[in-house]
Amino acid sequence: MLSGRTDRLWMIGGVLAAAILLTTGWFALLSPQHAKTALLREEAESVQVQSMTLRSRLSELRAQNAELPRYRTELAAVRKALPTTVRSEEFLKQLQQVGDAADVSVTGIGIGAAADVNTGKANAAGKADKKTPLKALPVSVTVNGPDVPELEDFLRRLLQVQPRAVLVDSVVLSVTSETSGGGTIGETGKAPGEAADEETDGTAAENAAAEDAEEKAGLMLNLKIFVAPETGE
Repeated sequence: MLSGRTDRLWMIGGVLAAAILLTTGWFALLSPQHAKTALLREEAESVQVQSMTLRSRLSELRAQNAELPRYRTELAAVRKALPTTVRSEEFLKQLQQVGDAADVSVTGIGIGAAADVNTGKANAAGKADKKTPLKALPVSVTVNGPDVPELEDFLRRLLQVQPRAVLVDSVVLSVTSETSGGGTIGETGKAPGEAADEETDGTAAENAAAEDAEEKAGLMLNLKIFVAPETGE
């Protein structure tokens, strides 16, 4: 009997010792490994998310790179409209080309000094922002043509065809009539006795002169061209 009880006590003690060893081994060895595994999984998920973000950004950059030729073309067009320097000789050449295309003569051109453009925008303090890089140059242009439609064509080409950005401030149109001999149409002075007798002939002469008269149209423009210097920012 005593021997049987001793055996039972040893069995119970062995089971308790094994349980204690298992519990101690779990907390000492297995639990830290599980924590490390969970941490590695979190890091792997974070890396996967970052990888997906980078892939998406890379796709966007590739799409933008495919549009690079179009962006360069647009930039070149903008630079023609707003060059970084005055390029007055180039603009004068463009005016002559527009005049030739519209069948008119550009007889006078004057370009003034550049001045800063006030955009009218206010800064945080409520004061006008004077740090805009845009500058404007006043330009006066005199154009002569055979008739008004040619001058209208010149103005249209100036605003829509030639590449330089232009702001028209004022337009003055003049139309004159000259006879083939170079004189203007008008009433010719006569002696009092001759006036009544030659009234019919005078009227006929005026009508003939009017038919032979040549109209000439002129256009005076005051406009501005612009320069956008590089800021270096």
